[in-house]
Amino acid sequence: MGIAVALMAAFFWALSARFYGHSAQQWSVILLNLTKNLVAVVALALLMLAIPGSASVEGLTLVVLIISGFIGIGIGDTALFAALKRMGEQNTLLLAETMAPIVVIALGWLFLSETLSLLHYVGIVLVILATDIAIGWRKSQSLDLTGVALTLVAAACQATGALISRYYLTSTDLPVLDSAMWRLLGGLIFALLALLAMTLAGRKVRWQTLNVQQSSKLFTAILLGTVLGVFMLQWSLDLLPAGLAQTLLATSPLFAILIALALGLKPTKRQVVALALGLVGVAVIAFA
Repeated sequence: MGIAVALMAAFFWALSARFYGHSAQQWSVILLNLTKNLVAVVALALLMLAIPGSASVEGLTLVVLIISGFIGIGIGDTALFAALKRMGEQNTLLLAETMAPIVVIALGWLFLSETLSLLHYVGIVLVILATDIAIGWRKSQSLDLTGVALTLVAAACQATGALISRYYLTSTDLPVLDSAMWRLLGGLIFALLALLAMTLAGRKVRWQTLNVQQSSKLFTAILLGTVLGVFMLQWSLDLLPAGLAQTLLATSPLFAILIALALGLKPTKRQVVALALGLVGVAVIAFA
């Protein structure tokens, strides 16, 4: 069940990327982050109110979850976007999807005493290799050490958020829905503070009015990638060791290929190899 949930999160993230389109080009990153976190927090808060007994979270747990969202969703995403500017999307995603599972596995072993079997590690290597093949390295750009460092910071921040979530989801009665909402609230607080800092510094925040079609696409992207994606992420962390959950979440580029195939695009040999390796890797993890 946990494997299916993690793969669904990866699928929703891949699908949501196709809907951001114009809004990602017309709005500053910080404004886009604030909007998606705000909409997601409101949506999940309404769901919490509609579900009896859902919102019973201890004060300390609530604060720690908000901090984990501040670090993982706020600082982590900001470091990743900074790396994107330095190295480009392709190279940054390649490093991020490779580093994140390794960092989470290492920290999960160190702080949560999570151990995996040899077959698990074989499956993890296959999935990471499949993702790397799917993304590829853009040779026209040299390796930027600052960009690599920023990507590592992003991976460490995401790992910290994931491990905190994993700890509270497995050691308390914290509902998955609540954990997703409070973590997103932490990301929203970071976005608000960052926007305030930019305004006080006199930096321009880029934005343009979206028409009905563009607004609908943005809302769809937020619903799929942030509301459902983050909820599925938290659910997978409740069901799986953090390292396995993070590895399966890294299959998002493979789902992007499948979505392109569904839209009628012809796959390259490289993409076929990546999909085959990814399928074997997931199967190995499932049967480990």
